[in-house]
This record gives sequence, C-alpha cells and structure tokens, in this order.
Amino acid sequence: MQFVIDERFRQFFDGRLKQTFLYLTDDCNMRCAYCLYKPDLDFHLVEKEIPKVTAKSLISDLREMGAIKLTIMGGEPTLYDRKALLEILRCAKRELQYEYVRLDTNGMFDSTLLYERDFRSLDEITFSLDSPRKEVNDSVRVGGDFKRVLGNMRIASNLGYSVQVTSAVHRHNVNEIEELVDFLEGIGVSRLNFHPILRTGVPRDAWTSEAHITPLEWMNVCEKMKAFSAERARKIMLRIPERIVRKEDFDSNPDYYGYCPERLGERILVHPNGTLRICALTIGTPYGIGWFDREGMTIAWNDKPTNELRDNQLATERPCPKQRRLYFGNYVPLCISFKPRQKEIVYEDLDWEKRRR
Repeated sequence: MQFVIDERFRQFFDGRLKQTFLYLTDDCNMRCAYCLYKPDLDFHLVEKEIPKVTAKSLISDLREMGAIKLTIMGGEPTLYDRKALLEILRCAKRELQYEYVRLDTNGMFDSTLLYERDFRSLDEITFSLDSPRKEVNDSVRVGGDFKRVLGNMRIASNLGYSVQVTSAVHRHNVNEIEELVDFLEGIGVSRLNFHPILRTGVPRDAWTSEAHITPLEWMNVCEKMKAFSAERARKIMLRIPERIVRKEDFDSNPDYYGYCPERLGERILVHPNGTLRICALTIGTPYGIGWFDREGMTIAWNDKPTNELRDNQLATERPCPKQRRLYFGNYVPLCISFKPRQKEIVYEDLDWEKRRR
C-alpha cells in the first residue's frame, strides 16, 4: 500500500528529489554530551519508530519521486528489529534499486549483523568516532565503548565494507584532529566526515552542552585540514563543511556559497513522529514541510506557520536562511551540508563545483 501524496508536496520537489534520510527510530543506547537529537530522544513519547510496512512504503514513494540515495539513521538504527531492518535494506537495494544506500551507526551493535547478506548490500556504513583515544572518545560519547566500536569497524573493513566515519569536532578533541585522521586512515577508513559543534544562533544550540567550539576555531581547523590533506597522497578522503566564509568571498560568488537544500529541493528527512523536513537545522523544532500519517497512509503539506519554508526567499541566492539573523562581523554562515569539492553521489550529481569561480 502506497501513500496518497498532497500535490503541493509533489510540486515542490518537482523531480528534484535526490536523497532520503530515514530516521527509523528515535531510540539510542548512548547519550552523547553534544547530541543534537535530544528532543527526539526524550520527548517523542509515542511513535518512536517507523513501522516496517510504513518505512517500505515511504522509501518506495520517495524513490518514485526521484530519490537515488537512502540513508538509514536514528537514534541508533541497529536497535530497530533486526529482521525488519534487513528487509528494509533488501527492499531498498534489490526491489527499489536505490543507487546508494548507507547506514549511520554509533557502532555498538552485535558484530554478527555485519555478516548478514542484506546488511552486506550496503554501499557504505558510517561509524561515529571522535578520537583515537578511548578516554577522550568515551568521555563525550556517553554510553559508548571505544573498543567495541573499533572492533566492529575493523571487522567491517576486513569484510570489504566501505567504512566511513563521522567525527564531531568539539572542545575535547579540536587539538587532535590530525592525529585522528592518521589513526582512521591506518585502520582502513575510506572517508572521514567532520561535524563541527558550533553555536550559530539556531534552536538546537540549546542542547549542545558546553562542547561547542567557536566559528573562528572551526575556520582554523578547516585550513589545517586542507593543508594536512594535501601534504601527501592519502587513502582517506575528508569531507569538510565550510560553515563560515569571509563576507567578501560570499559576495563574490553567492551562487556557489548559497548552497541550500531547501532551495534545491534535493532531500527529505523522515522522522518517526511523522514530521517531514528538509533542513537539519530544524530538527528538534516544530518546523517541517509536511507530515505523513501512517494510519491514513497520506502525506500532507504543512500549510501552517510552522512550515520551514515560510518567509524564506528561496529564489534568492543568499546566506543560510536559518542563520540569516546571525552576525559574524565580516563573516557569513553557510549551510551545514555544504562541503566543497566532496566526492559524494548527490553533490556530484548536482555538479555544484561548476559554480566555483
């Protein structure tokens, strides 16, 4: 059974949709100090996961609307019923033929999952790890076990998975990023995706604890990483979100630096409580572009003041509309998903680098 979709929802995407982020469950067996999903983890008292049948219908409809990439995430997606998770993966890869299916995990799962045939169909498995040292990693990734995560990463690498890592950059590890890159490259990680913990004037700043670094600290890390990556041929690729640029640079090429998923209509975030949104900065807020109703099997357009697109001048290339009230003096905040020169299926499909001048 498929969803009946509001025509306004279809018209907004109008063939532009390229990727689906499916938050299968809000449950998580960790409570990271800087977790940006605290409202979802603690305040969704019902409907904390998307039932298997609903999930399969959603990814089918979104595939039909053009999505080529599917990210399975949470919460922690491996806490979802194992058989159901494998069935969803099988549906995505074999039946719906998504071109790229990846799974984001904290790495605390039972290692036997890595041997399952349908799990091995993943194009990428991305672990979360913040430090090459257990004492640093486990002090902020509360409830985690560095050795267990590392063990699963090594098994996955030996089995031939494309093993990638997302590392939050915060005040506890900001001075050891070069060491982290070397460490992950040494254990066979193919790509490292950075996620800086910043406070940039958006609602989710309220639950980043005191782990955040300043925007200018992040700019320094970016420059170091660009030089560090170029100093020798590396097997590990780095995805570095720009996050902030000088105003003169932005003004010289707003078409390039004005990257915005809401403007592009290239993604949809699907949450267990029924919220459908585009911008990750609206996570933990009432904002979204619509809802899905698992009982009535409908997808509705949000015509209320909580529509995340309200008052956004999407036709205008300008700084991130969610951070437009933030002032950095001579600096401009950019979309958190803007990662220049990245080799990633959707970014390359958009051919965004042609806009660089």
